[in-house]
Amino acid sequence: LLVNWSMEPSVLARHLPRGLEPDVRNGRAFLSVVIADLEAMRPGFLPRALGNDFTQVVYRAIVKAPNGERGVYFVRSDADDWTMGAAGNVLSNFHFHLADALWHGRDRLAFLGERDLRERRAVRERDRRGRGAEPSEPACRGRRR
Repeated sequence: LLVNWSMEPSVLARHLPRGLEPDVRNGRAFLSVVIADLEAMRPGFLPRALGNDFTQVVYRAIVKAPNGERGVYFVRSDADDWTMGAAGNVLSNFHFHLADALWHGRDRLAFLGERDLRERRAVRERDRRGRGAEPSEPACRGRRR
């Protein structure tokens, strides 16, 4: 899922490092949010079986470098797996944070509390096997979509 927002350039500029500025079109700056379920994520030299599945939410600013080149700056990334977050912070510039969220494809994102970690893993495993299981009602926090 990809959602874009436009805003005043000064609002976005406060969240950018020195040397980057918002790429402005028609007086507006842009931030996109990407939500994705990643499967078997691992370094390319490792076999798929050693990969890790996780949900990631990425907040990306559309920016310009001092030389005028356009690009994307990762303001923040949320991942529901601490190992991928830690590895991502070492190996990338994604600025990972641990988040308790369960993405159910196109139709729902549920926010879960700490006591629901076991159920989150069980739901993910059932979904991976194609059973399409739903978490029980008490496990869901926030609104269903």
